[in-house]
Amino acid sequence: MLEKSEPFERKGNRLSVDCVAQITPHLDWYRAQGNSVPSGVVPLLDYAYDGSAFSYYYADDDLDTDRPVTRQDRAVVQAAIQPMLAWFQAAGHSIEWLSVADVHWGQNGCIYIAPRFVPITRSDNIVSIRPRRSVWQWLVWLCVGVGLLFLVLLGVYTRPSAPSDTVVVPNVVGMTVANAKQVLSTTQFQLNHQYNVQVPSGSVIMTIPPAGRAMKASRQLRIMVSKGLPALMVPNCIGKSVDQSRVLATEGGFVVTVASGNYSRSEPVGMVIAQVPTPDAIVTADAVQLVPSLGLPVTIQATPNASLSELTQQVVLDVHVTGLVPVAWGTQSVQIEAHETDRVRVYDTLHAPGDPVDVRVPVVSGTRIGVYFNKAVLVYERVYAP
Repeated sequence: MLEKSEPFERKGNRLSVDCVAQITPHLDWYRAQGNSVPSGVVPLLDYAYDGSAFSYYYADDDLDTDRPVTRQDRAVVQAAIQPMLAWFQAAGHSIEWLSVADVHWGQNGCIYIAPRFVPITRSDNIVSIRPRRSVWQWLVWLCVGVGLLFLVLLGVYTRPSAPSDTVVVPNVVGMTVANAKQVLSTTQFQLNHQYNVQVPSGSVIMTIPPAGRAMKASRQLRIMVSKGLPALMVPNCIGKSVDQSRVLATEGGFVVTVASGNYSRSEPVGMVIAQVPTPDAIVTADAVQLVPSLGLPVTIQATPNASLSELTQQVVLDVHVTGLVPVAWGTQSVQIEAHETDRVRVYDTLHAPGDPVDVRVPVVSGTRIGVYFNKAVLVYERVYAP
C-alpha cells in the first residue's frame, strides 16, 4: 500500500475550511471507484483528515516503487496523463493540480497518477505547461533555495530534541474485535465495517495505516472489520434454459453447478426444473445448483413393415416404444394404446422404479399412439411412414 501526506509543493500553507469542503467530495468519489478506475489511475483505498492535513492510501500493486518520476520526465508525463485527466473531468471531478509526487512509473513502464486534489503552487503544477524561465531567473531561485536550505538546517541542528510523538501500529489483522481492542488499549481507533468473502464476520480485515507503520500518537487508527459474506437473493431459474440460468446466477454473484438432471412430463430437454436454494431465498452462501430436464422418459420410433404392408395393401408401421420408469416417479402402471378408428389397448403392465419399457406393435400409418403412466398421458401422437 502506498501512503502519502500533504504535498510538499503547498509550502506549508494550511487549507481553509471551504477548501477542505470542496476537496472531500472529490476524494469520496475517487475512493468509491475502487478497482474500476481506468488504466493509469492508481485506486484510492482510503484517506483521512486530522483537522490540519490530509493523508492518503493507495493500492501500489502495479507501481514500480524503485523508479521515481523526476522533473526530467515532465514532457513524457504531460503527454501520458491526458486520458486520465479526461476521465476525471468526464465524471465531474476535474484535476486542477498535479505534482511530480503524484505521478509514478508502473511495472509495465507506463505512467500512473495518484491525485490528491489539493492546491499547489502554479510553478509545480504539471497539469499545465510551465513557461520557461530565463537563466537569470533560475540563478535567483537557486540563491533563494540555498539560503532557505541554510536557514532550515540551522534551525534543525540548533533546536533542542523533543520526545518522540509517534507510535508503531501493532498487527491486529485476523483478530476478533474484542482481542484487537485489548492490544490497542493505548491507541485511538475507529471501527469501520464492510462485507468480506474471506475474513469471518467480526474479525479485523486490515488497519489504516497498516501494521508496522509509524504514525502520530495523536492520530486515529482506522480498523476495517468484516461483516462476513453479503446477503444475496437467489434468482428464479425455473423454466429457463441452463445457459440463461447460468448467466443470471453468475451476474447475481453465485457460483453455478449443474446436476445430472431429472425426467419431466412438461419441460423439454435442457430447461431448469428445480434448483437449490429455492428461488428468492435470502442466503449468505454463493452456491446455486441447477437441475435440468432430461425430457420424457420414453420415445416413439416408427419404421415401415414391408411384409404386412404387402399383405394388407396398407402402409403398416412397426411402432417401437422404448424408455424406462424414472426411479423418482415410483411404481407406474404403463399403458400403451393405438387409436386408428377404435381405441385399442396394446400394452398394460405394472413397472417398478427403474424398469425398462420396450414395446413393439404394428399399426397402420396415421394411427395415434398414446403412452400413459398411471393413466396420465405422457405421449399422444400420430405416427406416419418416414
